[in-house]
Amino acid sequence: MIFPDVMKDFARDVFGDYFGPNVPETVPLRLLGLMPPIPSREVITSAFRRRVLQVHPDLQLAFDHPGHVTGGRVFGYQNVDVLDASGKRSHVERQIVEAEAAVVRRIFELSIAGYGVKAIAKQLNADRAPSPRALLGRSQSWAPSSVREVLYKDIYRGVIVWNKTKKRDQWGAYRTIARPKADWIEVPTPALQIVSSEMWDAAHTRLATVRQVYMAATDGRPFGRPPLCDPSKYLLTNLALCGCCGGPLRVRSRGNHGIALAGRKRFYGCSGYHERGTTVCTNNLDAPMVETNEVLIGALLEDVIDPSIVRDAVDEAVRLIVGGNASDEEELQQLERAIAKVEQERARLVAAIAAGGMLDGLLSALQARERQLEGLRADLHDRRSQRRPGRSDVANVRAEAMTIARSWRRVLAEDPDNARPIVASLLIGRVTITPTSTPRQWEMRGEGTLVGLFQKPVFPLGWRARQDSNLWPPAPEAGALSS
Repeated sequence: MIFPDVMKDFARDVFGDYFGPNVPETVPLRLLGLMPPIPSREVITSAFRRRVLQVHPDLQLAFDHPGHVTGGRVFGYQNVDVLDASGKRSHVERQIVEAEAAVVRRIFELSIAGYGVKAIAKQLNADRAPSPRALLGRSQSWAPSSVREVLYKDIYRGVIVWNKTKKRDQWGAYRTIARPKADWIEVPTPALQIVSSEMWDAAHTRLATVRQVYMAATDGRPFGRPPLCDPSKYLLTNLALCGCCGGPLRVRSRGNHGIALAGRKRFYGCSGYHERGTTVCTNNLDAPMVETNEVLIGALLEDVIDPSIVRDAVDEAVRLIVGGNASDEEELQQLERAIAKVEQERARLVAAIAAGGMLDGLLSALQARERQLEGLRADLHDRRSQRRPGRSDVANVRAEAMTIARSWRRVLAEDPDNARPIVASLLIGRVTITPTSTPRQWEMRGEGTLVGLFQKPVFPLGWRARQDSNLWPPAPEAGALSS
């Protein structure tokens, strides 16, 4: 912790040439425009470090021994307190945990053998391998993201890398920014090496090759996860859970009975089963998306939207659509009368020109009438295109509005951008979808703000055999590659 007196001494060291011996307590921003150029980052860093070490000489240990632990626990190691002569904790060091280190080496072996991060995660879960500590509410198991983190963590090759990011931008605001690789500080720590250099290089050579093939197939586009602020194009993304393991449901798709024109059909499947394997969840039945969406929307709104509400809404819509029709007709009639008047004036001007009148004045007046007539006709066309239905069309308007109102469930299911905010506001927590003992049937449970607790069955309109996500070639035995 750096105290204010340290900061004042630091400012005196760095900015003493600008202010003289008396450094002000605060420096108004308006003075910065009168100051010479600020010293370079290297000069400020050196002066700051020198002043900190003068006040806190014990921090020299952190500079001289960068292998000491400054963060949390890393999978494959345990944090061990090192005591000084008085019995107090001097610092914390990492020690290798062999059981976890074997799992790390296993991950690199499987990667070299051609397994992807998802297949590696499933294999480790099937082997009941130790895994990193899970976040609150998450499954204690391996996920593709945690496998990828292991494959790219430099400490496993015996190197600690510092200064990869900075936490503030040029204005001092908190914002994590990646630093150029030239600014990284690599500190060798052979005592913490778990993976040999040969194994690390072999795995990363294969990862680089796979990435090149992938980027070539996508024309250089990574196709990563969209930003969190982007709305999902699926209704139940982050709103539905698996009833078997409690994990989130993810969207899956497959061909629709081999019919090319039918496109791909989408389902909601358990992410724990598809990404982590059968050890985490055994729910291999994906719920059809269209039917699931319609059931949820109906459960939240069907009992609320009764026929009287629909009729009142249609009456209001018809009133808004047909209302003001009299004024529209009057405006159209006024435009038609104005056009007829200008046409009469144009006809008289043409007759005067034919009779041999003053040609220049008559031609100018005729051109003015032509421009006026063109503008009136354009206004008339716009008014007619924007005209509301007449009162004779009320029956057709009402019938069309009733058809749309009766199909509100389908309309919302096909428009997730507008349906998601409605569903999220009417839903308390998330819904759970669980396969039942009856084939091709699921049970949806949840709680709505208007309807309370609900339980609905989900039936698919069509069915086809699915391809299992957990069928892959048998993995090589641990240590087979290294041997």
